[in-house]
Amino acid sequence: MCPTVTCPPPFKRSRRPNLTRDQKRDIQNSAAWGISTKEMLLRWPHLSRQQIQKVLDTPATPKKPTGRPPTLGPNERAVLVDFICQSKATRRMTYIELAKEFKHFGWGYMAIEAALKKEGFNRRWAMRKPPISEKNRKLRLKFAQDHQHWTFREWCKFLWSDETWVKYGRHRKTRILRRPGEEWQKDCIEEKVQRKKGWMFWGSFWGAIRGPAFVWEKDFGTINGKTYREITVPRVVAYLEEIGGLKGGDKELYFMQDNAPGHAAKETIQLLYDFAVIVVCWPPFSPDMNPIETVWKYMKNYLEDEYGDCAFESYQIQRERVYEAWNAVVTPGLLIELIKGMPERMQAVINAE
Repeated sequence: MCPTVTCPPPFKRSRRPNLTRDQKRDIQNSAAWGISTKEMLLRWPHLSRQQIQKVLDTPATPKKPTGRPPTLGPNERAVLVDFICQSKATRRMTYIELAKEFKHFGWGYMAIEAALKKEGFNRRWAMRKPPISEKNRKLRLKFAQDHQHWTFREWCKFLWSDETWVKYGRHRKTRILRRPGEEWQKDCIEEKVQRKKGWMFWGSFWGAIRGPAFVWEKDFGTINGKTYREITVPRVVAYLEEIGGLKGGDKELYFMQDNAPGHAAKETIQLLYDFAVIVVCWPPFSPDMNPIETVWKYMKNYLEDEYGDCAFESYQIQRERVYEAWNAVVTPGLLIELIKGMPERMQAVINAE
C-alpha cells in the first residue's frame, strides 16, 4: 500500500494596497532630504522595500495614458446624439443600423457604441406605458404622494389583485438607445397593447401570503361586470371573511383592484361594500404601481423557461401548468421584497412628474 503524502497548501502572498499620490510624494521628498530606505521602512512599516524602490524609480504623478484617440470627437458625438433623440424610430436603431446610416462618415458600429457610452447612452429596455390623460396623471400623482411614506406594515394590509393573460411564447422587451433618466420620454416608451388571445388567470396576495387564485374557466363565459360579480367577488368575500379581513375584522384588509370596466362598475363597487369589503380607490392606468404585475412577469418567465414556445396540448394541461407557475413563483420571500419596494414605486411616479 502506497503511503499517503500530504502537501501543505500553497503560500499566497498578500497584495499590498496601491500608494496614493501623496504617499509617493512623501517618499520622494524623504529621499531628497537624504533619508535612507531603511529609515523609511522604520517610518512606514506597512510599506515594503520593493514599493519604496518602485516609487523612487517612477514619477509621483502618473503619466497620461496613451492609446488610439477616439474616432468620434465631441462635435461628432453631438451630431450622433441629436440624430438619435429626434424620433422613436432612431431610438430603436441598433449600432449596426446606425453605422449604415453614417457610413458616409466612415464610422463603424464599435466606434458609435463607444461614442454613445461616453455620452451616457446604452441599449436598454423600453418602458411600457399606456397613454395617460391629464386627469389620470393627477390622480396617479396624488395617490403616490398620499402613500409615499407608508410603512411596510401598512402596505401589508393591501390585498393586491389582478388578472393576466397567460399564453406560451417569449415575452420580449425592446432595446433602445437612451441615457439614464430618459426611460419615460415619449420616444423611449414601448406602448403596451392588450392581447385578446389567451387564458385569463386571476390572483391575489397580501403581505407574504398568497390569496385566492384561479383560471377563468371556459364555462364562466365572457369576462365582464356581471361574470366578475358572479365569479370573482364571491371568492374575494369568502377569503376575507375566512381570515377576518372584512371591515371591522381582526385582519382588516384593503382590497385593491384595477379600473377595468367590470371592476369599476357601480354595481360591483356597491356589491363589495354590501359585503363589508374595503375597496381601494385605485388610480387609472397604474399597473406600474401594482406589485402583482411583477408576479405575472416571473410566472410567464417560468412557463417560458420550463415549456418554451410549445402550444398547450390540452386545456387541462394548461391549467395545471399555470397553477404550477403560481405555486413555484409566489414565495414569501418574493412577496416581502415586492412590498418593501412600494416606497420606490411611489417615488418613481412622483419623479416622473
